[in-house]
Amino acid sequence: MRALKGLVPIAVSIGLILAVTAILWRLTLTTESSRALVYIYLFPVALIAALYNGRLALLSAALALVCADYFLQEPLYSLANDDSREYGDLFVFALLAVPAIKFVRVLVRPRALLGTNHVRRSSSGNFATFAATRRASSLLSNLAADRPPGSSS
Repeated sequence: MRALKGLVPIAVSIGLILAVTAILWRLTLTTESSRALVYIYLFPVALIAALYNGRLALLSAALALVCADYFLQEPLYSLANDDSREYGDLFVFALLAVPAIKFVRVLVRPRALLGTNHVRRSSSGNFATFAATRRASSLLSNLAADRPPGSSS
């Protein structure tokens, strides 16, 4: 059962990338245009980074690169490209995907820390994490009460 829990995020991520690929592939066949469709993959990659983890999002970005090159760019169903600018699109997508994944991971992380009302101290007594969480929660309560950040209750 534990092994299945580890496979579910992988299956969901691959399924999401393949679903987006199917939609974009159909769009490519009907509109005869494949310019810059690879950048649409940034949305599912960012969603995977927010829901699961950065490594899985990087794996999804790599899968998106292969799918975009094979299904969306001319000549279709080949990893070779007629136009060198299409390789540039893939390269720029890869360069955009890495910081996008990192930004999403940083944005999601504080929400998980600040969403709790109490902080559980570990056996090593991680006081720095406790103090940082307390400062952040007091800052949030000051902002919610429309008080300046430095003022006291």
